[in-house]
Amino acid sequence: IDFWGWCALLYSTVFGSAIAYGLFFYFASRGNLVNLSSLTFMTPVFALFFGNLFLSEVLTPLQWSGAAIALVSVWTIENSSSSESIEIDDFDRNTADI
Repeated sequence: IDFWGWCALLYSTVFGSAIAYGLFFYFASRGNLVNLSSLTFMTPVFALFFGNLFLSEVLTPLQWSGAAIALVSVWTIENSSSSESIEIDDFDRNTADI
């Protein structure tokens, strides 16, 4: 691997993994885990978008359809409201009977 290959590897390691996971766990400790975890489904969509933008990759209609399904799915999860919520006290009482 030449110098630029090592630079690319370092960049993808630091920004693609370390910072991304750090931010994920930071926000996980402060928010709703269901909504946050649904955003992980956006990773392939961003990969397709940036591959198209920076590498001039041509996306097939099937890839565009998959990206659209992922976007609609994440939007649905983020905007849905659950009619049921589980309280920790209720959960502890129900499991104590087992």
